[in-house]
Amino acid sequence: MLSGLFFGPNRAHSGNAVAPSASAPSPIGATSASSQSHRVERQVAENQPAGTAIGAPVALADPIGRVTYALGGSDAAIFSIDTASGQLRTTGSLDYEGRHRYVVTVTATDDKGPNLFTVPIVVTDVEEPGVLTFAPSTMRAGTVIRGRFNDPDGGVVHRETIWRWSVSVGDDRDGRYTEVAAGIPGTLPGKGVEAATFTPASEHAGRYLKVSVQYSDRRSPKAFGLEKRVVWISDAPIAPAEAPQPLTVRTLVSGLTIPWDIAFTPDGTMLFTERGGQLRARFPDGRLRTVSADFSDIHTHHFVGLMSLAVDPDFADNRRFYTCQGHMGAGTEVQVIGWTMDASYTGATRVDDPLIGGIAFKDSGWHAGCRIRFGPDGYLWITTGDGQIHHTAQDVNSLAGKILRVNAQTGLGAPDNPFTDPNDSSRKTRVYSYGHRNPQGLAFRPRSDQVWAVGHGPDYDDEINLIEGGGNYGWNPKWRYNEYVPMTDLDAFPNAIEAKWQSGYAAIAPSGAVFLDGAQWGAWNGRLAVAVLKQQYLKVFEFADDGTWISEITAPELDQHYGRLRSPVLGPDGALYITTSNGSGDDRILQVFGPAAPRLDGPNTVTYHHLGTDPVATFSAHNMDASVTWTLSGQDAAAFDISATGVLSFRASPSLNAPFDADTDSIYHVLITAGNGSRTARRAVTVTVAHSTPVVSVTAGGGVTEGGDATFTVTANPAPRSPLNVGVTITQSGDYGVSTGARTVTIPTSGSYTLTAATSDDSLDEADGSVTATVNTGTGYTVSSSSSAATVAVTDDDMPELSITAGDDVTEGGDATFTITANPAPHTTLPVSVTVSQSGDYGATTGAQTVTMPTSGSYTFTVSTTSDSQDEPDGSVTAALNSGSGYTVSSISGAGTVAVTDDDPPPVCTPNLPADAVTVDEVTGWRDKHSHNADHVKRWNEVLAALGEDTGETPLTVAGSRANENRFIRSLWNRVTRTLEAIEQCANQPQPEPVVSVTAGGGVTEGGDATFTVTANPAPRSPLNVGVTITQSGDYGVSTGARTVTIPTSGSYTLTAATSDDSLDEADGSVTATVNTGTGYTVSSSSSAATVAVTDDDPPPAQPDGVSISVSDARAREDAGTIEFVVTLSAASEEEVTVQFTTALGTATWHLDYEDYHDRVTFAPRETQQVVSVTLVDDDEKEWDETIWVWLNSPTGGATLGDRHGEGVIADDD
Repeated sequence: MLSGLFFGPNRAHSGNAVAPSASAPSPIGATSASSQSHRVERQVAENQPAGTAIGAPVALADPIGRVTYALGGSDAAIFSIDTASGQLRTTGSLDYEGRHRYVVTVTATDDKGPNLFTVPIVVTDVEEPGVLTFAPSTMRAGTVIRGRFNDPDGGVVHRETIWRWSVSVGDDRDGRYTEVAAGIPGTLPGKGVEAATFTPASEHAGRYLKVSVQYSDRRSPKAFGLEKRVVWISDAPIAPAEAPQPLTVRTLVSGLTIPWDIAFTPDGTMLFTERGGQLRARFPDGRLRTVSADFSDIHTHHFVGLMSLAVDPDFADNRRFYTCQGHMGAGTEVQVIGWTMDASYTGATRVDDPLIGGIAFKDSGWHAGCRIRFGPDGYLWITTGDGQIHHTAQDVNSLAGKILRVNAQTGLGAPDNPFTDPNDSSRKTRVYSYGHRNPQGLAFRPRSDQVWAVGHGPDYDDEINLIEGGGNYGWNPKWRYNEYVPMTDLDAFPNAIEAKWQSGYAAIAPSGAVFLDGAQWGAWNGRLAVAVLKQQYLKVFEFADDGTWISEITAPELDQHYGRLRSPVLGPDGALYITTSNGSGDDRILQVFGPAAPRLDGPNTVTYHHLGTDPVATFSAHNMDASVTWTLSGQDAAAFDISATGVLSFRASPSLNAPFDADTDSIYHVLITAGNGSRTARRAVTVTVAHSTPVVSVTAGGGVTEGGDATFTVTANPAPRSPLNVGVTITQSGDYGVSTGARTVTIPTSGSYTLTAATSDDSLDEADGSVTATVNTGTGYTVSSSSSAATVAVTDDDMPELSITAGDDVTEGGDATFTITANPAPHTTLPVSVTVSQSGDYGATTGAQTVTMPTSGSYTFTVSTTSDSQDEPDGSVTAALNSGSGYTVSSISGAGTVAVTDDDPPPVCTPNLPADAVTVDEVTGWRDKHSHNADHVKRWNEVLAALGEDTGETPLTVAGSRANENRFIRSLWNRVTRTLEAIEQCANQPQPEPVVSVTAGGGVTEGGDATFTVTANPAPRSPLNVGVTITQSGDYGVSTGARTVTIPTSGSYTLTAATSDDSLDEADGSVTATVNTGTGYTVSSSSSAATVAVTDDDPPPAQPDGVSISVSDARAREDAGTIEFVVTLSAASEEEVTVQFTTALGTATWHLDYEDYHDRVTFAPRETQQVVSVTLVDDDEKEWDETIWVWLNSPTGGATLGDRHGEGVIADDD
């Protein structure tokens, strides 16, 4: 099944399921009647074991005599029936995802005759967990483990799964695990996308492996919810790693552009192709030559061009070789061309043009890969891609999507090929196997008849196949090249041959392959080496003799170091030669030696001086015993000698005036060979003779203080014969105003030049720095390896001056703040000493302390004071800077003072009343006794006012009381006079000014009254007018603004602010009362305002029921720029609604036909429609209309999903 590899919307299950019956059927109650026909339905859940009963028996309700039951219909073999009871049963497990509806007939025969029942059997869907499988079976440190995830329910998007790999903390399988790798599979290059693979480290040996995958499938409540999880734990711990197989890697040729393939001729000459249309030869002594050949008809586009290369086994006699290349004629096709090479490798001539043609591919160049190799049987083997044409791979009469096997001289199929030519029964076709997608690797296993092919998958399941004659390898993309099908489609082709290895998801893009052969490869001898393009490494696979995959290792020396790797080929020396495939002149051919391979170490190229006498270079032999014999060959071998210790020398001093190399260009080519009888190693060396090149060095003068000149001496050795221009780059550490950058100095024939770099003086404190002069590479000289740069130290002469400023004055209990400022700011943090002192006793921490000045140049610190209840004089806190290291103290602003105000009232005066002082109760009684006399009432109310009561009268004074002594009862008024004298004596003392504060009552619901208590402390001796401002948050109908309240001598007043009730749903709010400044009081610093919360009691507006989000289908021409999908809400919502919008693959290809889109669509309140534009990619290819899918998921704001899938049709415009 493909359920684990499906990437588009799984519509196969969106509307096909058969609804269950309204009620469970009972045995059929049909009356017995001859030849009557009935229709009933039965259901059974998927995955049940064989013999499971399918619903109730199929039975006659009123049988006459004995009844027997028989099963019929095209699906009868899948079920059984009890002939006596009519009970249907399964004969095996049924799979809903494979097929969920069957039809059988049941014939019930009684004494009256047969009765026919048509019985649809519906398989019902059940939740099935995902399944994890891993290979190889033996897990070993250092070897790749590949996981494969499949969910029987289907609908899994593999790039929306999360893989987590953990190893046990110890050797306990049931103990704790620690995560060592995690990722999301992807399609772009980079190891992060290979989330389904893991290579255990050496320290993981002996531990168990645990893998978990989070995913969503067809049954998930929302796409990409990742709410499901499957876990797997290994049965055995990870085995120890194999012994390492170190490789030696050298660059043999560089500066190439897509070198596609390599082949060696019998004389050791390497031929190689470049995809753009160039054929080149590299001779054993290292010479390179471009071969003149006619490639005028070559078609290069995307991945097609001049590709593979093979040398005829009889090349020494017939000089024939073969290329595989794209061709543009009436259409596009891949051709195999036969050539002959001239004796000097300067030119090649077509002799079979083509040897094979008609290997079709689309103009785009996709899937047009081609690899040609001669097999041990002497036939030419050819791999071909399917050309991105949907029917070719399964058409055995097409040459595309095949492995071909032909006679290289005639181009005809080998006589023992498996398929007979439909036009000539006496011949066989060229096709050896079919059903391939895009095989690009072809390898013959030594000492066997096995042929192996390596092929590209789509974005999953790259394959390695063991090829069998006539075999179908199962590739069959759907109409219009929808390639989201299995690489080996066993459902469509049950006899298809399965791959020996698959990459799973994601693909890695393997290319060429070769079996390593020889003892020099150590434990890797006999294993398959595969070059990988996308993931940029070399894989080494171990397969058993029968082709079973055993292990997979990545060679560390070739893991992401050289870019994309394409073609590995074994050379005649047993070394592995690999081409890279990066493009733009960034490619090379690598030479790779196995761990035990004999090799020579030393330089590939040497520049030697004119008329020199020194040795050229020294070479050393590895993996050979000491008794090696050194020999020289190549076109210029006669110019050199080599010693018994591997020292290469010219026989005579080389002269540019009379060169004695074969090409007389002073470039000498020689091949060095070291042998000991059983083992041989070779190395080609190119020696270029040139005039002695001066070596340029630079030295520095002494250190300077900022503002001074840094000096350098630039020296050429030997001194130049004429003035020499040398490039020098000046850099600085710090910012000392140096003119930096590249400059050119001219060294005279004396051989030295003094270079000056001026620094500037500033007032900025900064770290000491430096000025550096670096000699650049250039023409006519080389740069000293030991003295290519020199540095002059630069000392800063600026020191910060510190000043201190005081913050605002505070009331006792507040924090006194001080800010220290450094000018200039220090270049690094600076310790500063400060002494704190106080005037008065306000609890400040005094004495010396150290603060740290940051590089910003400003530091603020606080000194806390304490609040007490003691009335005392106002004071102050002073901070003074002390002298210290790294700064100076300002003579003007070296100290700062913050005033501290006491906030405690003086002691309250208590009148010293006489023993017979009148009381309020007494005076009230006298007033009430004389209530009939208004004058008396007024007089006694004046006395009460003097005693502090609120009577509305002016308080009586002592003088007024004495006047009453002469008019009324003297003894009584004398008591009043003495009482008032004591009160006035206290009143004449100054009273502290009251502090007014406000506190809030409890929160209210809208429509209620917000209450506040305004308090004066101490209570005023007479009623006190206080200003208060009312504000509100929200709109609750409060009368806001300033108002005046009067605090009585009791000291407190209750203030009310009414709110109004409405029917509007709104945010909760509040009412705030703030005490304003005024006369006769001060405002509390801590309780100057208070807030009462107001709660809204209105319900929110009702949301419309059943708001859903849907996306439309769309259509656009590919040159339209975008294709637009309309996302719609079924009804307006009062709140914001969002939904995730994601593109998914259809028949169109991401990045080639459209750009991926993954974002959230937002509907503001009352909005019902949004348009999402997906960018289209226009091309020049004639093609079918293509489709993309879009998905909606993860709605918010109470919405649900309606039509969550949209189909976009991209109409071709070519």
